[in-house]
Amino acid sequence: MNIYSFNLGRLYIHDPANELFGFLEKPKNELNVKELEEDRLNRLNKYDSKLYDEFKNNLEKITKILETEVDVDELHRDSIRELYRVFAIKDEYEVAKMHLSTTFKTLDDQFSSWKNISFYLAPPMLSFLRDKKTGRPRKIRFPGYIAIPLFKLLNSMSGLRGTWLDPLQFSSDKRRDLEHKKIFINSLDTISKMDGGEKKLKLSGLVNASFDVKGYGPVREKSYQEFKKIIMEK
Repeated sequence: MNIYSFNLGRLYIHDPANELFGFLEKPKNELNVKELEEDRLNRLNKYDSKLYDEFKNNLEKITKILETEVDVDELHRDSIRELYRVFAIKDEYEVAKMHLSTTFKTLDDQFSSWKNISFYLAPPMLSFLRDKKTGRPRKIRFPGYIAIPLFKLLNSMSGLRGTWLDPLQFSSDKRRDLEHKKIFINSLDTISKMDGGEKKLKLSGLVNASFDVKGYGPVREKSYQEFKKIIMEK
């Protein structure tokens, strides 16, 4: 067991209500459509305020698609969640932010120095290093005194996201995820022009197909290609 996992266990025993373990709790109340829209708008604004207007316009587009359909509450909420997911791409900036704002901050406050922690990462720029058994990018051990300063550097550069200065814009992962977003938005445009009754069915198919694009590296690439195939067949 590495020190990171051990310290997480100690923290849970000491403070099970800590925000780090929020994922273990079920939501007390399911957000309605309006509340969910506001929640995701706030999250998106924190993720990248430059995307706020575009995201809001597409939220309105989803509402318009479903305004004449019946029994659409669950689909409406699923569509909002998926729209947010394709906008808030979990790139290296976001991964660095997540590490710094949760795990490391908590562990640094509660326990020994983060310099004792190690991380196993598979950076896109080192994706040519492959695991011989799986053929997937190999995870490399990074000690905390190297990983955390890198996370801090990436986090400080997040304002470059989406600009011509963005050093991550040329990575294959980023290009794929941006293409995913473009296909999703273009599909919403197409669905909005369809006849009533057909819109609900097509939107449900789009959301479900997009939702299956998960994972990282080759796993995500495979699921993304399946998504594109489904969309092209529709």
